[in-house]
Amino acid sequence: MKYLELKKSLKENLYNVYLIAGDDRYLCHNSVKLITEACNINFKDMNVATLENASVQDIISSSSSYPFIDQYRLVVVKEFSGKNINEKDKTNLINYINNPLKSTVLVFLNFTDDSFFKNLKTSLCFVDANRLDAKTLNSFIISQFNKNGIQYQQLAINLIAEYCLFDMQRVSSEVEKLISFSAGKEIITAEVVDNLVVKDKDYQIYSLAEYLNSGRGLEANDLVDTLSKKNGYSLLMPLYNNYRRVLYVAINANFSDSVLSQKLGVKEFAINKARIQAKVFSPKKLKQIVDMISDMDTQIKKGKIKEDVAIKFVISNILNFRNAK
Repeated sequence: MKYLELKKSLKENLYNVYLIAGDDRYLCHNSVKLITEACNINFKDMNVATLENASVQDIISSSSSYPFIDQYRLVVVKEFSGKNINEKDKTNLINYINNPLKSTVLVFLNFTDDSFFKNLKTSLCFVDANRLDAKTLNSFIISQFNKNGIQYQQLAINLIAEYCLFDMQRVSSEVEKLISFSAGKEIITAEVVDNLVVKDKDYQIYSLAEYLNSGRGLEANDLVDTLSKKNGYSLLMPLYNNYRRVLYVAINANFSDSVLSQKLGVKEFAINKARIQAKVFSPKKLKQIVDMISDMDTQIKKGKIKEDVAIKFVISNILNFRNAK
């Protein structure tokens, strides 16, 4: 189930085994919080166990203990990869998952790798804690503003999610900041969001790429000056990763956004941005851009060119590639 379905599900049924996995840590931690609240445990010291670097024996032993006075015992296992365990342990764990103690709620919390559970997701309750889409996040932001009597522009709502790259932790934090700023008096406009919401570094790279795609050299250089005040090198590799991704998307344009996002390990938002850039540059030019940035990286490391000069050289040449016929 999706994260947003969890709260309703817990009111109807509490499963004995959960797997929480996804790239949004806020959603992951909040899922554990919701499950913990649903267990309604009074004696937490006795009936709540959190296991890290746990062996299969540790997991089964802790999960097989009966709760003290409370109805449930909660066992949270963090980042269980299932790697390097023998077949006997694997079989024992699978057997427990398929036949758990009814008074125990076992939660596997995996932020990254949940491949061990690939064939077990029908035997437990899987909570998908990947980043929410724009529509869902916008609904969340609107509900928070409405709850606090905040007036807003729709464009401002869209910008908040984009600036935070759909990360719920950052969205929640920035929404709280905007609510405090408004205090029910100031309208949250696009200009307010632009001034107050801290833009994600990747979003800034997308903005820089958009300036370059549209040939807006002045804005591109102004943004570079702003972002590279301390270290121009901090822009070079993110820009390299951006154009490398665009090249991959251009070459594999027949694949869907969801397939490409899985192959590259990025969100579909990043693939959508890459497709837009791929319309401006041919695969040949994208390859030239990627090679050029890689060469600048090598020259910087060899001490042949300074970081600030290298990034300006890259920006100038990308603009030239765009204008060349």
